Amino acid sequence: MFWNYFYKLIGFFWEDNEDGVKIKKLLSNRNFIFPGKKRITFLPYRNPSVSRELKRLKFRGQTGSAKVFSEIIYENINDLLDFLRFSENFNDPIIITIPISFWRKVKRGYNQNDLIIENFMKMGGKNFISWEKGVLVKKRHTKAQSKTKSRKERLVNVKNSFVVRKAEKIKGKNIIIFDDVTTTGATLKEAKKVLKKAGAKKVYFMTMAH
Repeated sequence: MFWNYFYKLIGFFWEDNEDGVKIKKLLSNRNFIFPGKKRITFLPYRNPSVSRELKRLKFRGQTGSAKVFSEIIYENINDLLDFLRFSENFNDPIIITIPISFWRKVKRGYNQNDLIIENFMKMGGKNFISWEKGVLVKKRHTKAQSKTKSRKERLVNVKNSFVVRKAEKIKGKNIIIFDDVTTTGATLKEAKKVLKKAGAKKVYFMTMAH
């Protein structure tokens, strides 16, 4: 617990930008969209710069790291939406962020997914796509997916952990679910199930890293 607060305190005064520069270089000539899996993924999590930057954001309170990822989305969103519109007939989607539990938000101080999309919107992302905040809610606290040992355990861990509020905002709409990192995709699939049940039309996943 002490180290969590220590890293957060350090994060207010120091932001390392070196990894951010390296991350942007990784984007050259990368395929972001995987149509068969209905997934957009920007970066490889196995890359040390990517994993370090995400850990700074999630566990060390260095909220400035969110800007690195927000810029990546902003610089590519127009082309991505054009692709989805013309090849997938995926028109006028809205973004829904994966929520975290109340207790995890109290401990961390913020939802890293909301922070990334909030920065993206401030950059001008709202001119391209809408964000419906608070539609998907984490109704119960779960173990962090990174601490589970198998795909089966991940599926069980997140089962029935989400609920939809204000379903009228997503009914008949195309949805892009955003999460910072995915491995097995258990969290995203559970979120998709709940959103579809609430009336969402088509669902695509967008993650910063896989």
